[in-house]
Amino acid sequence: MTEPGRPQSPQQNTRAGEFQQAWQGEFQQPQYWQEPQQNPWQEPPMNQMGERNAVESARRSYSRIGASFSVMIVVWMALVFVLGIGISMLHREAAHWMWVSLLVSDCSFYLVAVPLAYLMLRSVPEEPTRKFGMTFGELFEWFLVSLAIVFVGGLLGNALAALFSGGMAQNRLDNIVGGIPAWLNILAVVVVGPIVEEWLCRKQIIARVRRYGERLAIVVSALVFALFHLNLYQFFYAFGLGLVLGYIYMRTSQLKYTIGLHMAINFLGSVVRSVLQ
Repeated sequence: MTEPGRPQSPQQNTRAGEFQQAWQGEFQQPQYWQEPQQNPWQEPPMNQMGERNAVESARRSYSRIGASFSVMIVVWMALVFVLGIGISMLHREAAHWMWVSLLVSDCSFYLVAVPLAYLMLRSVPEEPTRKFGMTFGELFEWFLVSLAIVFVGGLLGNALAALFSGGMAQNRLDNIVGGIPAWLNILAVVVVGPIVEEWLCRKQIIARVRRYGERLAIVVSALVFALFHLNLYQFFYAFGLGLVLGYIYMRTSQLKYTIGLHMAINFLGSVVRSVLQ
């Protein structure tokens, strides 16, 4: 309280005003916070726009990759079919020679189907990464793991193929490996195959989709690697081996490790196997 007629200081006036507002506030209705209404015609916030653009970019990238490999397989099979008919018309017995069948298949795949798939993949940008090394001991450990995967996956593939076909299915890979010269086996299966397949399935796929998730990129590359073998015998161990090779490439960003491991596995599965048989 102040004496009558005595002027009040500015500080006293401020305190009196705060007291009056607090007193009146006790009898006012409480104000509840309400979420602001968003205009449906207004642009979404920048974080939502960024997520939407990222999802759309990933969808386009995976669609382009799926389309490119679908076209690759269709063109590959169509060329093998057409060339097979042409060869049988020119020389009926040559169409049943394994080395001719292998040449037709590989030439159609490496010279036509793969370049066509690469032309379609070029529109998907790559993700630049640093390169890291891997010791020989680490690579040898992954080689042992790969042998186990190939063994178990091969048993599973053989069992399912026999189950679905009633025991009538035959592994076409065994027929080809056993019916071609050794030099052609080494050139096609041990040298050319691993180089092209690793360049296509590891570098071209993983480098283009790793920005959307490295684990998913490894799985996608392994799935594509397994699918284009086009037989149940090889699908399971090819998928498991693709996971190992994808992990190694994801860790090192260098194809020399995956190509070397792939060559070693193919050498044991084709050359050594044909000699032992």
